[in-house]
Amino acid sequence: SLLIMNIAITWLAFAVVGLAISFVQPSIYAMAASMGTGSLSIVATFSSVGGFMGPPIVGFISSNSSLLYGMYFISFSSLCISFMAFFLLKLKQSNTLANEGV
Repeated sequence: SLLIMNIAITWLAFAVVGLAISFVQPSIYAMAASMGTGSLSIVATFSSVGGFMGPPIVGFISSNSSLLYGMYFISFSSLCISFMAFFLLKLKQSNTLANEGV
């Protein structure tokens, strides 16, 4: 939606992303809980901090440059989170296979 300067398409894109996050977030909490209470508390803390600090950071970036750069920050952050989740999932799978003796 950063490439298309149409407000309706941008709103639709944010709605789709929000819907996807609402489906994935419970799975993330469940996976963290299966790894132990420490993991669950870390995931919950990062989720809360991101929810509280994200809007002020985007506002700061937007006020010092433009809203487009604020949206780039959201996209970049989401991409980083996706990569970290992928690598953590692979790490968990390799640890599970190692513990089973495969």
